[in-house]
Amino acid sequence: MNALIVYHNKNSIILPYIISKFPKYTAKSRVKLTIDDYKNKEIIIVIGGDGTFLRASHLNTNIPMFGINPKPHRKVGFFTRANNLNFKKKIELILKNDFFITKTLRLEAKINDQLIKDLCLNEIYVGHHKPYYMFNYDLSINKKTEFQRSSGVLIGTPSGSHAWIASAGGKKLNIKSRKYQLIAREPYISRLTSNYNLTKLNLVEKDIVKIKCKTKSVLVMDSIGKVHKLNPKDIVEISVSKHDLKIISFQKS
Repeated sequence: MNALIVYHNKNSIILPYIISKFPKYTAKSRVKLTIDDYKNKEIIIVIGGDGTFLRASHLNTNIPMFGINPKPHRKVGFFTRANNLNFKKKIELILKNDFFITKTLRLEAKINDQLIKDLCLNEIYVGHHKPYYMFNYDLSINKKTEFQRSSGVLIGTPSGSHAWIASAGGKKLNIKSRKYQLIAREPYISRLTSNYNLTKLNLVEKDIVKIKCKTKSVLVMDSIGKVHKLNPKDIVEISVSKHDLKIISFQKS
């Protein structure tokens, strides 16, 4: 089994063991990943917390991923399915093909019709890079369009509904759900903008979100991806990707 091993801390005692079990492998720090690292790989093993898992997922289109949380007392590990105490047992199960695959929805984004190569696992933020600045934009969902002023827009997946979207007032979804959510953060109510209808939405797979920027802003995926700078009149389009993420687990869900 040809493995891509992604780590946060190379000094982890877990890394040498994983390498010993996968003679065919590429081991990379999460900050040095390139698209070529994913070629011909059959599994991605992530050693780290959710930040490392998110980074490793961005360029992955179809390879099953398995996460190991080396510090469960310090890292949440929402996506991980093993820790520093039981990872050897879980690796043995993987080598025996004794596991299940859970698929979870992801999002993709275009800027002025140019597709961003990264895929979003949790949420996409579109707004000013300074949180205390107002973001002005036209928001379109299918055939409905609304001018809004807010602290930015969050578009989140089912897994993302357990992260930033949840803190912003969204509903937690099962990670196998085929729905996603949109929340306009702190919409500004005034004489000119008082009747918002598109600030908190539950969306389905066929729905497409379009944001036409009226002020300088940014687009960021999962709070750790590349910061894409946006100018007035730039148009962002967000939709469900055809590439679900495959997560290795050991309980049928």
